Amino acid sequence: IADVDSHPIDNNITAVLRVDKGLIVLNDRTEVGLNSPARFQFLLAESRLTDRVMLMNALLALGHDVDTVLDGHDAYDKVRARHVEAEGNAKMRQYDCVLMALEFGSTGNGWDGLQSIRAIRNWENLTLANTSIPAV
Repeated sequence: IADVDSHPIDNNITAVLRVDKGLIVLNDRTEVGLNSPARFQFLLAESRLTDRVMLMNALLALGHDVDTVLDGHDAYDKVRARHVEAEGNAKMRQYDCVLMALEFGSTGNGWDGLQSIRAIRNWENLTLANTSIPAV
């Protein structure tokens, strides 16, 4: 984690988190809670423990559900498995968003983030028609 800033604005807090070359802005102005329809299902693919924990905790604090994996191939497998689980369970949804590192450390299996996203997109095109999970 390179830097974390928090700035109070009119009784709201906006946190800007700088992670390596990326920038994430988290804002508490939107009410997101355990029963809120704005609660999202995230898959976080990150091999670095510090970044993974920081991102996961930030998303959980905003009321979202987060699953984590350590590499690109596991992300691909998890997206596919979640689709199968969601088809048979009305209480489970597919992922709303995949947050993926571009590179994975020593835990990586040879797939970088771009290769994983390409594989997920190819699989979506073959199986999900017009559904597309945003990958960031």
